[in-house]
Amino acid sequence: MKEEVYFKHSVIPCGSLLKYPEEKLHIKTVKPRLFNSLRTFLWSIETLFGGKYLEYQLWREDKLVSKADVVTWIPQFQFMPKTGLHVGPCVTMKDERGRGYYPYLLSKIVEDNPQKRCYMIVGPKNAPSTRGVEKAGFRPFAAGYRTRWGRYVINK
Repeated sequence: MKEEVYFKHSVIPCGSLLKYPEEKLHIKTVKPRLFNSLRTFLWSIETLFGGKYLEYQLWREDKLVSKADVVTWIPQFQFMPKTGLHVGPCVTMKDERGRGYYPYLLSKIVEDNPQKRCYMIVGPKNAPSTRGVEKAGFRPFAAGYRTRWGRYVINK
């Protein structure tokens, strides 16, 4: 099984996260398409009864530059409290990387959900994602893996 690192938001970042802070950016939140992927379908079903499942999109003028899924507790996330919020998967478009969009988007998600503790899962070999997550104020708290049935488990 593939090992992963679990992060939770613990501090507010200092200073500007963007390489070019004068850029005109805006964030949209949309409901993911139900049949976009098997994960999207399952997460949508699991959040039908009071859950929240959104895609946060970061736009620069009329171009999508980064996006992140946000979902409240579902049975796959046994490691996080039921009041938690899972962020991910996240992606920054290939030609937009290195400009600080990823940590900026993460910090806005945390800002929009002040009553929730935010959690993320990152592969240990994904150094760019780890840097972005840490810039946004997330810190590692455990290592674990995903079971064959899609449940995330912390190593004992």
